Amino acid sequence: MKRHYLWSLWFAAGALTGALCAGEPNGGDAQIHPLSLKEEMVRDRFTRFQDRVFRLREELGEKEPDTASRLAKALERSGELGLAHELEQLVQTLKDPGSLPGAIDAQGKWVADAETLLSLLLEEAGNNEDRRRDIEKLQEYKEKLDKLLEQQKELRSESGQAAEARRMLQQIEQALRKTAALQERQSGVSAQTKQQPSDTSPADEKNQPSKSPGASESKEGIQKKQEDLARETQELADELKRLSESKQAESKEASPLDSAREKTAEAAQSAESGAKSMSQAAEKVGEGKPSPAQQEQKASEESLRKTKERLEAARDELKKKAEKENSEKLAVQQKETKKQTQNLSDQMRKDASGDQKDLKDQGQESQEQKGQPGQQGQESQQGKKGKKGSSSSEENKPPPVKNAPNHLDKAEQEMEEAEEDLEQDKPEDAAPPQDRAVEQLEEAQHELEELLLQLRKEEREEVLRDLEGRLREMLAKQRLINDDTASLEEMGQAHWKRAEQLQLAEMSARQRSLSEKAATCVHILDEEGTTVAFPYVVEQVAQDMKLVADRLGRFQLGPITLSIEQEIVDTLEQLLEALKKMRDENKKQGPSMPGGGGGGQSSPLLPKSAELKLLRSSQLRVNTRTLALEEARQAGSEPEESVQQGLLQTARRQAECTDIAKQMRDRNTQP
Repeated sequence: MKRHYLWSLWFAAGALTGALCAGEPNGGDAQIHPLSLKEEMVRDRFTRFQDRVFRLREELGEKEPDTASRLAKALERSGELGLAHELEQLVQTLKDPGSLPGAIDAQGKWVADAETLLSLLLEEAGNNEDRRRDIEKLQEYKEKLDKLLEQQKELRSESGQAAEARRMLQQIEQALRKTAALQERQSGVSAQTKQQPSDTSPADEKNQPSKSPGASESKEGIQKKQEDLARETQELADELKRLSESKQAESKEASPLDSAREKTAEAAQSAESGAKSMSQAAEKVGEGKPSPAQQEQKASEESLRKTKERLEAARDELKKKAEKENSEKLAVQQKETKKQTQNLSDQMRKDASGDQKDLKDQGQESQEQKGQPGQQGQESQQGKKGKKGSSSSEENKPPPVKNAPNHLDKAEQEMEEAEEDLEQDKPEDAAPPQDRAVEQLEEAQHELEELLLQLRKEEREEVLRDLEGRLREMLAKQRLINDDTASLEEMGQAHWKRAEQLQLAEMSARQRSLSEKAATCVHILDEEGTTVAFPYVVEQVAQDMKLVADRLGRFQLGPITLSIEQEIVDTLEQLLEALKKMRDENKKQGPSMPGGGGGGQSSPLLPKSAELKLLRSSQLRVNTRTLALEEARQAGSEPEESVQQGLLQTARRQAECTDIAKQMRDRNTQP
């Protein structure tokens, strides 16, 4: 509903803009009576404008008291300036041909006064300073929250590593016990293999006397034991391999777990190598070749020794991470993060409470002013709004940070539980509440990002609307200058009289004023800072306007001046088209705008495609200007010095286009 009224106000201002443009002085017209009729049209249009503003003020009196108050101020200011009375006097003045010079001055004064009124009407309905303050406040919250989230994630990673280190330490110690048992059994099998007779052929083996009970282990028994050892050693190698490949908690830096896994992987390789040697030894024993079998057994014993050494090294690395002192350190860090979370939550609530207090104070001031002339209806309505807990000022404020403090409170509770678990040296129990704390912090972060996006979208919309209003006003006035220039060029300099010379001087002043307005737009765009081509193009328009002002001041018209003036109009139309498209896109999009960047970062004022079109148009104007200067040189319609100066200016414009292209390329390649 409020947006509808703001647009109504915008159209009312547009009516004044039309009256203002129609009221531009036109001292070059030789017919006085038509000028008087034209001035009457301006007077009537201005009267309709005042009526529209008055009706809007009445309509918005209850629903939008702030806007209605601004409209009332505009009407009051119009009366103080005497705009309607001055227009009536101008109508009478223009009926007298001898009063033309005085009419020109009076029209110039009326235009300046009307521009003052227009600025008052187009003043932003919302409080930009308040919005900027809220954006800065939300950004401050978000920066603190981002740090908290990073700290909590790191703590979660550290706790996870500590818990994982303990689990892995238990498995490593179990593997060490298995390795020691395998070593002992392998030593026994190796000793029994040594007791076997020297290598014999199968025929010789048949002739060997049978072993009596109590003699050394038979070949078959040794082979069976060696095969069992090979199988169990391979199982150990597989277990160690899985352990070394287990997923670890995320961490920015290498941890003892990384080193332990690396050593465990080496132990797995050694165990696997030992298992292969044992299998070879079993085959050799079965073939009745104890000597080769003993060599393989020796190799397997060496592999088991290396396995044990690497497992012991892994165990030592893990002990660093599994010590109780590490949990105590994490508990201290968790307590500090919890405290910071509580402080941020308290700050949000305190700031919100302060904002509400400001609103209450405003309501009290309104009640104190109640009863003053012309304010009773408005103040009464503000009082009603205050009872309901809302006001127009409150409506202008951004959406309140409702749930973020609650999410922070829940995160704080989870952190406290994790802190207690860490103090009890239970990092494995601390991980789940830490995960929940991260989730709550992320929820709060998401809300702040959405609020920042919404506020920046509103801010961007205001910039676009302001620029559109300024450019549209410049376009209307530039068209009038172009029409007057074309009329004087068609008349021919030989037929100019004093009135035409005065008109040219006045046109030059109007053109220079437009150049200053364009420079103001450049300043706005530079402050906004998200576009590359747009400020360059507007600055080029300002330069061209200044150039035209200089040429008009020297009575230097001709094809070049007309061409530059047309370029100004074409460029302003292109800029307005780009702004209109972007405003339409903003209306269609929600708070989470595509391309807006994470973390509530500002979206570009214009999309890349629109900027590329502006750059292309700028390059085409360089091409057109170059051809026009060359044609003027060949036709002799422009002094050679002027042509050379124009070419230098065009060369600078070409360099600017190159610079724009480089900046756009660099911005697009940034990560």
